[in-house]
Amino acid sequence: MVATLSPVVVASEMMRIFPDSLVIACGIYAAIIQSYPYAVFFGTLIETTVIFKIIKYVATYLNMTGPMYSPAGQYKSICRSGFSGVVPTVEALATAKVGMTAAGFPSAPLFMLSTASSYIFTTLNYQTKELAALGPSYSSRYYISAMFLVILIFLFFIFRLSFECDGFGVLIVSIAIGLALGYLLVKQNSLLFGAQSINLIGIPLLENRTATGKKLYVCPK
Repeated sequence: MVATLSPVVVASEMMRIFPDSLVIACGIYAAIIQSYPYAVFFGTLIETTVIFKIIKYVATYLNMTGPMYSPAGQYKSICRSGFSGVVPTVEALATAKVGMTAAGFPSAPLFMLSTASSYIFTTLNYQTKELAALGPSYSSRYYISAMFLVILIFLFFIFRLSFECDGFGVLIVSIAIGLALGYLLVKQNSLLFGAQSINLIGIPLLENRTATGKKLYVCPK
């Protein structure tokens, strides 16, 4: 007899394995399509994981378990983010060898999701002129992506809060830091690797001609 899974169970499990699923999926996708911008995005997610580890360590060292309250539900299986098995999760890597009870701040799923969402939205914000020049079918993606990312963050927020995985304050601050970090990471990649490195949707970019100052399209390689 084949067991059937309800949409609620499937959705809950998909949220539980986050953010590991995001990092792994991005790496696989970048390798399959051999995309330079997505390879940079994958590297940025790895960088975000390191930053998360640093923030988690500092919060634990400063004993922020009290101010950044996390309810007892954080120890439930549904609240343990990432894949179960021999591969260490993002959250496990952040608390490894700390030598003390890890602080509940920041929330790994909301921190990583907010950073990734802010990164994606900021890259589109960098390309508003190109999207507008390509017509309504492209320019609408800016607003659609913004709505989708806000809804996604809200769903994860409700999920973590309703199952008492994280405290309200932890979730709010994790989202705020993640949004700011995503914006800064786009700035970093744009300065270090150029505009093409953040062109996730692969559209031709508008640039100025050196001699005449007229606009021209530069297609991604």
